[in-house]
Amino acid sequence: MPASPSAQPSATSVPPAEQAETEGTETPAVAEPVAEDTSAPAPTDTPSPTQASAVAAAPTRSPAEGMKCDADLTTDGQKSRLVEILTAQFPGETLEGLPRLWIGPEARDHRQGGIWVVLEFNGEELETTLLKKEALDRQMRDAYEVIYSAGCDELVQVDLTALQKEFVQIEMMGSSAAKSVIIYKTSLKREVADSVDWELKESLDFNEIWRVLLFNITWNKELRSLKAGE
Repeated sequence: MPASPSAQPSATSVPPAEQAETEGTETPAVAEPVAEDTSAPAPTDTPSPTQASAVAAAPTRSPAEGMKCDADLTTDGQKSRLVEILTAQFPGETLEGLPRLWIGPEARDHRQGGIWVVLEFNGEELETTLLKKEALDRQMRDAYEVIYSAGCDELVQVDLTALQKEFVQIEMMGSSAAKSVIIYKTSLKREVADSVDWELKESLDFNEIWRVLLFNITWNKELRSLKAGE
């Protein structure tokens, strides 16, 4: 019997000591410092008809659905298959012509044993922060489902990082320019993924299931204001 979502780790602030548990060396990327409160609040306001139609138009079926690890695959074979699965899951380009896959996927050796997979992807530039956050949640949720449902028994951890365009101040010129920066980073371990009833994924709040390692400060404040009805 799968554990209820309430039994899973909550997306609360991530102390520095916990962040240090994420093994390996990340590829440097432009990002804001992690806020003291990195929780990613689940949006609760009701989208307008235009917003709702945009959300409904986003793909919900995993492109990599059905891709599996064969039972006799070696560790290296599983690593290659996991890379193939996530490459298929994030195909092509965004609406703005950016490659959907930005960095990775990479299948690494976890320090405590098993395989650890990481990747960075570009999110769609939708009309509002609410829509962007909802789209990122769906993309991450579906990616976690397909990768942990593939039967790759040596997989123990997956980290997904999303980038979006943000206006960055150019100090020397006294102006700002849009630049892709890390907005949202989550992590899901095998023991947590195995407790999720994926058939109920549409009704689950995955911000209460995966760990939030980083969440953009500006987005966090805006979504909290919406949640509070300000």
